[in-house]
Amino acid sequence: MSRDDDTREIAQLVVQALLTDAIAAREGDEHARQAFAQLRLRPLELVPDGALRRVRVQVMRRLGTATTSHQARDDARLAWSIDTLTDDSAAIVSPEQCLAAAVAAADAPADATLVEHGWVRDAGQTEYCVRWEHRADGLVIERDRIEVRVNGRSGRVFSVVRRWHAPTERPTPA
Repeated sequence: MSRDDDTREIAQLVVQALLTDAIAAREGDEHARQAFAQLRLRPLELVPDGALRRVRVQVMRRLGTATTSHQARDDARLAWSIDTLTDDSAAIVSPEQCLAAAVAAADAPADATLVEHGWVRDAGQTEYCVRWEHRADGLVIERDRIEVRVNGRSGRVFSVVRRWHAPTERPTPA
């Protein structure tokens, strides 16, 4: 390891210690550990300054992950989710408010049938889940569904899954 690399590493450790101490003093040790888990430090440039060498360290915070999937054929959006919107979900907002948010986000077509909605426990979080299924001519179209998940503390939708297609065949009379 070169002298410059050593200097960058030391600068990164010093910034990490300063940030951790500042957060711990303000919020407590446990919060400091959680907050620091979301930070990324990256030493950037090393600038000679007389007898000293200054290192600029970039501090980045991970805000979260957003995922989306699209249909290859026509680029229609099939699903999206934003993981940070799930934080601290609990059954606080009324079920009516959660259902209203889910209905607005789902934009369900006329042949969608609401099959279930209510509180579910998933990965340690309590969320409100609303699910529709696709019916055509009274028959359920397999694998077609719309599922919306709502943060029960904030009332915000954080995930929509939409698997929907137009049936190409009609049932034949018996």
